[in-house]
Amino acid sequence: MQKITSLVLGSLLALTMLLSFAVPAAAQTDQKQVKCGTDQVPIGVSINGTNCIDKGTTVDNNVIVVWLSSIIKFLTVGVGLAATGGVVYGGFLYLTAQGNAGKTQKGIATILNALIGVTLYALAFAIINFLVPGGVLK
Repeated sequence: MQKITSLVLGSLLALTMLLSFAVPAAAQTDQKQVKCGTDQVPIGVSINGTNCIDKGTTVDNNVIVVWLSSIIKFLTVGVGLAATGGVVYGGFLYLTAQGNAGKTQKGIATILNALIGVTLYALAFAIINFLVPGGVLK
């Protein structure tokens, strides 16, 4: 009975995912039918209720780049706060260990994990900054 339930639920999940990808693709507007001004270009996805963007749109005012920049700024602050908290907590554990080897190791591991996290975030930030033309943070 459990196998049948899992099979039915899995099939429903697969069907739901298939429909969720198929419906938006069918709902996209045909770029040939969109009427734009002389200085505009039609796009497939509506941005702020319009399917046209100006021909002079640059990377600086591209919606995706602006959102990506905002998300990265937020994550940078969050990662910085989390890493600072991790180092402070690890230092507190290390200082209050009083010869307890387990607490000493836990404090050192916490500090090391915080530093590894900052290093990995810096690497991810560098990769994203390389991929986005002109850099993410301006």
